[in-house]
Amino acid sequence: MRNRLLLSVGLIGLFVGAANAADTKILINCFYPPKHPICSQVLPEWKEQVEKVTEKRVRVHIASTSLSPPAEQLQSVRSGLFDAAYFFFGFTENEISGPLVAMNPFISSYSSEVNSIALWDTYQEKLADVDEFDGVKPLAMFVMPGSSIFSLKSQAIKSLDDVLSFKLYGSPGMPANLLKNAGGAVVSGPAVQMTELAQRGVIDGIFSLAIGTMHNLGMLSYVKSVTTTPVPLFSPSFGFVISDKKWAEIKQADQEAIMGISGQWLSALSGRKFDEVQREAVDFVETDPKVAMIEASEELFSSLKEIAEPFTQKWVKQASQKGIAAGEALEFYRERIDSLMEQ
Repeated sequence: MRNRLLLSVGLIGLFVGAANAADTKILINCFYPPKHPICSQVLPEWKEQVEKVTEKRVRVHIASTSLSPPAEQLQSVRSGLFDAAYFFFGFTENEISGPLVAMNPFISSYSSEVNSIALWDTYQEKLADVDEFDGVKPLAMFVMPGSSIFSLKSQAIKSLDDVLSFKLYGSPGMPANLLKNAGGAVVSGPAVQMTELAQRGVIDGIFSLAIGTMHNLGMLSYVKSVTTTPVPLFSPSFGFVISDKKWAEIKQADQEAIMGISGQWLSALSGRKFDEVQREAVDFVETDPKVAMIEASEELFSSLKEIAEPFTQKWVKQASQKGIAAGEALEFYRERIDSLMEQ
């Protein structure tokens, strides 16, 4: 009897151990500051939903601090440093062309939720047939609200001459290259480094971020004026991916359940959370007597569109060379934006 009891206990232990071993554990990295809505709201909500729909057969852990620099997120997922992460498409533009459709100038809206849904839908309809995501599977896409132009000096930015005479931070990719090509002085790099650049007096302004992003990064206290355009110049776009290796560990039924709370749902959630921050930041700026809100003149708006147009042409050519129907993707994204804005 004693031997049978020991055998039963041993078998139960083996069963429990096998069940625990069968659980898939996903380690997610978030390169933003911990209080950023992606780290503090979006990913925790996705974790809760994943564990709910898979009945905890898939468990999610979010790293408490970033495990690699912003520009290395995609490669870190591929190398197995962590299993999933958001990454900025501006850092991978030579490798991944399709989702850059949302980063073309004067194409997105000031709503992150609208932009994010439109990009995911465009990816599904027009881009997914050309697989550019070597070693990883896209789970969602996120596009920030459209950007404005910020002056950290008492002088506001009202003309193209002002844009080119200021030393401006420009996001990697189109914004930084646009400034360089136009003859401006530009500093580029991860947005999370901007606070240090402002504190050290390295930059006079910011060319390519949303007001909500500035708020999240603690930058609004440095801003003296904000220049807005009728249609935003630029909207940074991001992908949320999981490694192919980790995805293959998940049973098909659980994969399908996870995609049900990823894709458009997670893209919309990411945008919606950021729109909440955007509204708070806009309200703060509009009521702060120390910050001037300025609408760009027609002359400045036209000048910016003129110097930005070659970047759309460049993207169409680059994406087309990879077999992407770039013109169709561009038109689909525009139409999806318009349709969502009307709802």
